[in-house]
Amino acid sequence: MVGTLVACQVPKLPAPADLSSPLQLRAYADKIVNPQQIDHDQLHWWRHFGDAELNDLQTLLSKHSPNLEILAAQIRAATALVASTKANPYPVVNLSTFSSISSNANTEALVRNFQPSIPISWQVDVWGQNDKKVQLNQSEVSALQADFTSAKLAAQSDLVQLYFNLRALDYQTYLQKKLWLAYQQAEAAVLAKHRLGTASSLDVVVLQKQTQTLATHILDLQTARAQTEHAMVALVGKTPAELSIPAWHEDKAMQSISPLPPLPQEIQADILTRRPDLQAAQWRVQEAHLQLGIVRDTFFPTVNFSLALGYRSNQLANLVNASNTFWSLGANSLTTLFDSQARQANWQIAYANWEKSIAFYRLLVISSYQALEDNLVSYQNLSLEIPSSQRALEASEKYLNLIQQQYHLGYLDVFALTTAKTQYANDQLRHYTVLNRLRLTASQLLAQGLMLPIP
Repeated sequence: MVGTLVACQVPKLPAPADLSSPLQLRAYADKIVNPQQIDHDQLHWWRHFGDAELNDLQTLLSKHSPNLEILAAQIRAATALVASTKANPYPVVNLSTFSSISSNANTEALVRNFQPSIPISWQVDVWGQNDKKVQLNQSEVSALQADFTSAKLAAQSDLVQLYFNLRALDYQTYLQKKLWLAYQQAEAAVLAKHRLGTASSLDVVVLQKQTQTLATHILDLQTARAQTEHAMVALVGKTPAELSIPAWHEDKAMQSISPLPPLPQEIQADILTRRPDLQAAQWRVQEAHLQLGIVRDTFFPTVNFSLALGYRSNQLANLVNASNTFWSLGANSLTTLFDSQARQANWQIAYANWEKSIAFYRLLVISSYQALEDNLVSYQNLSLEIPSSQRALEASEKYLNLIQQQYHLGYLDVFALTTAKTQYANDQLRHYTVLNRLRLTASQLLAQGLMLPIP
C-alpha cells in the first residue's frame, strides 16, 4: 500500500532537451563546411593587427585581471565540491568517547561509566541521487570553465575595442590641434589687417570664436581619452598611477592600420556552438535536468545503516576487556507520506528552472546569430566603403591645395582657407573612422575564430 502511494506521487522525468541547432546564415547558405577545432587559450587573434603595445596589454590582462581571478577561484571551489560530493556514498567512521558519573538517593556511592566507541553511519544511495549530484557539480565545473573562457574572450575583445577607440581619440585630437594652430595663424593675420584697417572687427571676432571653440573641443577629447585610458588600465588589473598609455600622432595612427583580409569563402558549421557562452548555457541546461532527477528522488524512501563498536565499563582500569565489548547494528528506512505538497512544489520549481535554462539557451543562440550576421554585413560593406572614402580624401586634399594656391595669390581670403582646412580635417577623420570601424568589426569576427589570425 505504501509503495502504491509513493508511486502515485512520483512525477515523470522528461527526456533531456535537444539543443542541436544547424548553422544557417544568409550570406553562407551553401558554404557551410565541417567544424574546426579551436583552442581559445591558443587563439591570440589580436596579434593579427600587428600592434606590439596591444599585445603587451593583452598579456597584462591574462595575468592580472581581477575578474578572471574571481572566476578561477570559483572553478577551484566547484572542483572541490565535486570531490566532497563523491565522498558522500561511503560510510562515515567516527571516534566517540563518553564518560559519566552519577548517584541516587538510596546510596552514597558514585556510579561511573566509561564508553569509548567507533560509530559508523552509511546512507545507501539506492536511487542514484548522489550520482546525479556528482554529475550536476561536474557540469557546474564545466560551465564555470566555459564562463571563464567566455569572460576572458569578452575582456580581450573589450580591451581591443577600448584600445582602438583610444587611438581614434589620439588621431582626432591631433587633427583638432593642427586645425587649432591654423585658426590661430589666421586670427593673427586678420588682427594684423584689422590694425591696418583692411579687416573688420567682425572678422576678428568670428575667428576668435572658432579658435576658442576648437580649444574647448580639444579639452573634451583629452577628457574622453583619459577616461578611456582609465577603463583600459582597470580592465588589465592596474591603476592609472601604475600604467599609462602614451598618445600617438598622425603618422603612427595611420600606419597602425594593417591590411585586413577579405571575408572567408566558407564558414565552419560550429562557428556559434563553439562559443564558450553557449557552451556554458548548454551545461546549465544539463544541470537543470539533473536537478529534476534529484528532486524526483525525494519521492522515494531513504535507507540508512548504522554500526557501533566499543567498550562499556564502570571501571576505567578494566575498560579494554573482551567482557566489556559491545556492538550494535541498525537500519532504518524513511518514507514521506504527507508533506502538504511540498515536494510537488519543489518539482514544479525545478521543472520551471529547466524550461527557463532551455529558453535562455535558445535566446542566446538567436542573439549570437544576430551579432554574427551584423558583423558579417558590416565588414563586407565597410570593405566596399573604404575605396570611396579614400578617393574622397584624395579629392579633399587636392581641393585644399588649390585653395592654398588661390590664397597665396591673393584671390581668396583667410576664411576660405580655414574652411578648406576644416573640411580636409573632417574628411581625414571620416576616412580614419571608416578604417577604425572595419578594424573593430574585424576584432569581433577574429574573436569568434572566423578569420584565421596571423600566428
